[in-house]
Amino acid sequence: MPADVSNRRSEAGRGVLSWNVRFDPKKLLLKDVAALAAGCSFPFAFAPFQIAPLAYLSLAILFLGWKDAGPGRASLRGLLFGLGQFAVGVHWIYVCLHDYAGSTDLAAFIICASAVVFLAGFPALAGLLAALLAPNHAAGKWLLVYPGCWILSEWLRAWLEFPGFPWLQVGYSQVDAIPAALAPVLGVYGVGFFSAFSTGALLYSLQPACAGRKAVLISLGLVWSITALLQQHPWTSPAGRPLQVALLQGNIVQQLKWRPEVKRQALRWYIESSRNHWGRDLIVWPETAVPISDHRLTGLLEDLETEAVQYGSDLLIGLPVYDPEKRRSYNGIVTLGAERGRYAKRHLVPFGEYLPFQLVSGFVTRYMDFKMVGFSPGETRQPPIKAAGIPLAPSICYEDVFGQEMLAAMPDALYLVNITNDAWFGRSIALGQNLQMARMRSLETGRYLIRAANTGLTAIVSPFGDIIRMAPPFEATTLTGEIQPMQGITPYMLVGDYLILIGISFALLVVSL
Repeated sequence: MPADVSNRRSEAGRGVLSWNVRFDPKKLLLKDVAALAAGCSFPFAFAPFQIAPLAYLSLAILFLGWKDAGPGRASLRGLLFGLGQFAVGVHWIYVCLHDYAGSTDLAAFIICASAVVFLAGFPALAGLLAALLAPNHAAGKWLLVYPGCWILSEWLRAWLEFPGFPWLQVGYSQVDAIPAALAPVLGVYGVGFFSAFSTGALLYSLQPACAGRKAVLISLGLVWSITALLQQHPWTSPAGRPLQVALLQGNIVQQLKWRPEVKRQALRWYIESSRNHWGRDLIVWPETAVPISDHRLTGLLEDLETEAVQYGSDLLIGLPVYDPEKRRSYNGIVTLGAERGRYAKRHLVPFGEYLPFQLVSGFVTRYMDFKMVGFSPGETRQPPIKAAGIPLAPSICYEDVFGQEMLAAMPDALYLVNITNDAWFGRSIALGQNLQMARMRSLETGRYLIRAANTGLTAIVSPFGDIIRMAPPFEATTLTGEIQPMQGITPYMLVGDYLILIGISFALLVVSL
């Protein structure tokens, strides 16, 4: 074979499809398969499995697959990792669409598979950037480029209007581990970068060309030790007296909740359960606990409010809210008691509450019997609301996975309230994943979180992200407990996600020059 042909094939061997004798195709395929397997194992680092070390192992396999790979092969391995990550980790999208949204088998499969492929594009982008930016200096590649590209791809996936999907971000896998101590300082992306950086540092120390292996390992151990010392640091302090709360979990079957007779039955259950807990400071109903718009329940709500005030209780109710002027319906919260308030959900769930990419998804739903609820998004800035006389940060369902958006109510809000209807997820792993992400919001803000879910997981979470109490799922029950309003500002409230993201971007720019 002529030398120039061999050289050209050698250069092409770094791509996706081309190779020559200097690049063993079996080894290339083995690394490709390893990337797919690592992606499949990655979701097991998250709830409900919570095998946190798997996050490090999965990323380590991916980073090793990126080593010495050209842009094509690196992006392919990122894509394979992403296909495994999301096919295993968010397969419940099919459950939502097929079992609860009325979609046909084919429509649910097409949309779910399309979502998985689309989401897998973000790890592929991370691999492409890692290969393009990788410097000749090994330290910069392992310590900054690989971890930094991964975290930026996670942020981009969450930031885009669609998918706006921060599920399975590496930081969430560490909510019960030492790196979570960084959440009040740098948020979930700081926790994620710390985890990815630690993976890269350990891999760098194992490289034959590593300069100062002992120094790297000692420095890594020192950083982990300092982080561990932050675990129980009280970033916030109590404000006023504790609140007695009751969180109602009606366990209304999703397929039946919109039937008139079931609506009446649910309404009776929630009213009677609330009356059983009059005298508590706050009683919380889950998302769309009553699937009837507030303007149709005006008289009932007024009577219920009068009764609540008489017993010194406030109610926080999830139900559709209608704006007659704009002729729009919102997924909302109404607070009844000493002060009436109202909140409209801002961040809607794709395919559940609105249709993204309607040119494509509209065609699918039109011809494949897809049924969904149509809500409008609430205003970005809304008047603050209070319950039990204390300002709170509200979120409905999916909104509790966006840390930056929760800061809009801070630092005035002294506790967090999330209401959700995770019945859409059935008995899938999404239930645990969603609660795990909600716990990160408590860590970031140093506030208690109370979470009322229709079927579960209803829980009370401490400012350190610990689950204090949790109701058994799939039972009609009430979870009672006590929370302490907290005041103060965590560093994350001041900098949000911007500090870590700007820092990563600047570092990547410097090492790539």
